[in-house]
Amino acid sequence: MIKRVLIFLSSLFLTSCYANFPFDVAVLTVPKSGTFLLEKAVRLITKQEIKWGKTYLINGKYVLFNHLWPQMDAVISNPNISKVILFRDPRDALISQMFAIQKAKKWIDSTENQIDTFLSMLEHKKIDFLMDMPLGIFYYSKLCSELLDRSQVVAFRFEDLVGVEGGGCQLQQEEALKKLALILGYTLSANEITNIASQLFGNTVTFRKGQIGDWKQYFSDEHKSLFKEKMGEYLIKLGYEKDDQW
Repeated sequence: MIKRVLIFLSSLFLTSCYANFPFDVAVLTVPKSGTFLLEKAVRLITKQEIKWGKTYLINGKYVLFNHLWPQMDAVISNPNISKVILFRDPRDALISQMFAIQKAKKWIDSTENQIDTFLSMLEHKKIDFLMDMPLGIFYYSKLCSELLDRSQVVAFRFEDLVGVEGGGCQLQQEEALKKLALILGYTLSANEITNIASQLFGNTVTFRKGQIGDWKQYFSDEHKSLFKEKMGEYLIKLGYEKDDQW
């Protein structure tokens, strides 16, 4: 009962206070890396409504769902909380972010003037701008590459979860869903996993294309050079490239 009350109270405070509450698992996603895809997967597995930014009791465990904000640092460093992270090829995440800002005309911690300036830029300049954002692709690429080496962290990649319709692999998708289900305390049959996989692609809140490698349509040679300079090592650490010859 006390634990339930604490979980309820945590929703009334800033996320920086979350580490003071007894969560068992924190599911944290990089923005524009398939958050709603993962949310839909969790909903299909658990058969209960799940909304990001909230905590749920799932099979006796309190599970926090949120983005991998800087405010989550205390949660990440808490050894008593198991962590699940979802990330994506940073180049695709950047392009997804560009279109999201253009559509919503807003972004986290950005002022109206900053958004207006961004929207007035030519597309190639927008890509340059997003590479340099303080709380942007560089921040998350570095953070995720560091988290891969930590204990109590289970990593999921958008590319494994998205399936064939997004340019991925059905086998990898079903393996990812099986692993996610086990983390949440569910042992599903092969037919159940296949059924969930068949429903997963598309029809989510911010869905645009959901395609692996979409960045190739937008990156110029100059963008590639700049990206290699700033984030090339993280692409390798995250498993998206073997070297800088891309």
